[in-house]
Amino acid sequence: MHPCFHPFKKLSKHNNMKRLLLTVVTLLGLASTTHAQSLSDSLKACFTFNGADSFKDGTSTGILVSYNAVHVRSHDRFGGNNSLKFVGGGYVSAGNAAKYSVMDGLTISAWIYIDVLLGGEGAIVSKWDNSIGDEYLFGVYSNNKLALALQGKTYESTMLGRTVLPDTTWIHVAMTWAKGGLTNIYVNGVLDTSSILVDSLVNTTTPFNIGGQGTGLTRYFQGNIDDVRFYNRALSGTEINTLYTKDSACGLKYTPPPAAVNNVVAVGMVKVFPNPATDAITIGVADKATVLICDVKGRVVYNTSIDKKATIDISGYSKGIYIVRATDGDGNRCVSKFIKE
Repeated sequence: MHPCFHPFKKLSKHNNMKRLLLTVVTLLGLASTTHAQSLSDSLKACFTFNGADSFKDGTSTGILVSYNAVHVRSHDRFGGNNSLKFVGGGYVSAGNAAKYSVMDGLTISAWIYIDVLLGGEGAIVSKWDNSIGDEYLFGVYSNNKLALALQGKTYESTMLGRTVLPDTTWIHVAMTWAKGGLTNIYVNGVLDTSSILVDSLVNTTTPFNIGGQGTGLTRYFQGNIDDVRFYNRALSGTEINTLYTKDSACGLKYTPPPAAVNNVVAVGMVKVFPNPATDAITIGVADKATVLICDVKGRVVYNTSIDKKATIDISGYSKGIYIVRATDGDGNRCVSKFIKE
């Protein structure tokens, strides 16, 4: 018999009752000794990218250092100018402070706005470097799903989200890991996928980067990132939902998220389904529009005019990601993506 697996043992009624009583006592004890945590508890870093503090960690006086590119503040989800724009060729680093290595739990959350030109993998937060050492990496995979990699003591585990994220829409994303392995990915405050990964994390001197991996595989993010939070504990699902619905930055100032982020399927006036697709896609728009389908290099592979809905044969397309651009009669343009399998 494999040493990791054991048959269930049949318990007597007496043993069952004893176990039940012990469980009740334990739970009562926990209820009397634990206290509700706030969203500032165990918050080790928070980056709002606001004004003169664009490169500062809101929990300390630490200043981020820009690498490989000039990063500028850009539009945020509230109509301001307080997010950080990444052009797919650089990242910022908070260094390798000890607080970025965790033992018992981890939460990373951020607001992201994916540029239509992001065609490969893009790291949101990374402490991952094949030459120095790997620890954790949270980002967007090439199919616009969230991806997570964790390095345990003896092996590495990876995890892919379920939701295909839209371009040009602000989305709240988060991951949590608890010692023992329970790992969750969230999209807009809702659990997207869950799994058991590594039971413990290694600690390395690899820098904590935002917007790219750094050395090794660059994995540059293309788009905007805002309000990055880092905790050394696993937040609950309720807390993650609170970050999405009630937290505008690091100070828990209540600002409702814009309605656009509540829908991660439709982008503006254009919808594409099914997604992923194999033989055909249906494109839906609000009114008459000119529609272009481009590959990830920007080359137009299809051009047509549609009136609210059209089905297009893609059976001859190569596998990969395609960009759909719809322009209405007033010149308004919306963008979405689909995956050809």
